[in-house]
Amino acid sequence: MYKFQKIIYLLLFIPFLLFGQSDYLFIPKYKSIISLEKGNNLLNQCSRSIPENIDGFFDLSENEVNEIQNNFKKIYKLKSTGCCIKKVKIGDLNQFAFQFIGVIIKGEKFIYINAFYWDEKGNIIDINSDVWKTKPIIVCDGGTYYWGVLFDLKRKKFSQLYFNGVI
Repeated sequence: MYKFQKIIYLLLFIPFLLFGQSDYLFIPKYKSIISLEKGNNLLNQCSRSIPENIDGFFDLSENEVNEIQNNFKKIYKLKSTGCCIKKVKIGDLNQFAFQFIGVIIKGEKFIYINAFYWDEKGNIIDINSDVWKTKPIIVCDGGTYYWGVLFDLKRKKFSQLYFNGVI
């Protein structure tokens, strides 16, 4: 009888657990991990704030990238702060390509995400080129087409969303 109750319990509650976990799942069509030696270049954004107190960089594992993807839609709740556009939310994640790099702040692991708009015609960034996969994308101005955000691996949440400035 006990085994039967356990099976019923699992059949009833596992779908709720699975649906709850997938609420925030987003797998980007275009993403890349930027190498550690290019970390300082990636953080040299010319028209938006970047996280402060970065002590160094670390290699991202597949599991850490999966953590971002499993939580990506949480970013829709976050409003931008700092330079250069404040109190704005991200529209549609599908409109962006992403560069990830592991950063260490006060001894804790975070992932910095550099996001940039892409279109099928390659009018802004040629997504068919391999350059964006290895070279940090740095654009001055551009407004909400370019942004960066910090993902806290320990707390599974986003912070410090900053958009580029506008001309």
